[in-house]
Amino acid sequence: MSVKDFIKKSVLENFSPYNVPQMAAALLAAVLLGALIYWVYQRFYAGVLFSRSFAMTLVGMSVLTCMVTLAISSNVVISLGMVGALSIVRFRTAVKDPLDLLYLFWSITTGITAGAGMYALGLVTAVVMIGMIYLFSHWRGDVPAGRVGVCGDDRGPRPALPLADGRPHLCGGAALSGRKAGG
Repeated sequence: MSVKDFIKKSVLENFSPYNVPQMAAALLAAVLLGALIYWVYQRFYAGVLFSRSFAMTLVGMSVLTCMVTLAISSNVVISLGMVGALSIVRFRTAVKDPLDLLYLFWSITTGITAGAGMYALGLVTAVVMIGMIYLFSHWRGDVPAGRVGVCGDDRGPRPALPLADGRPHLCGGAALSGRKAGG
């Protein structure tokens, strides 16, 4: 069968019949795994200000990605339309912590695996991710000497030391940038 015949057959065919129990199971798995990602993000968050809306976005991202995966798996025409529609979306929100990207990609891939019905892969990935995050959040490597936070305001940057427990110090309500003092 040629590509032309495949596309013609896909356009002329009706959508494949919906398997409601399978779709419900996939969406439930996406919600449960997304809630697990939410909990891991909340438990291991090390920043200054926890963003509940970002954590909720992780759950929603899993569910929506699952829904897209379910939708595009039924028909080639829909999959091409989704690719075209999603390719023009532009996100302007800057990611403040690179670790947030890890959580975003974990959430997206969890939705894809749930939508594809690969629940075991989603669970194994969750175990690996939780283990990796736990390991690296408790591992204390060598901290370079001379590394201090820098408070910046209208008077310019000035050094500030972290708190005794290693959490960042707040300078007049603004978080430290974590740059080297004087540089």
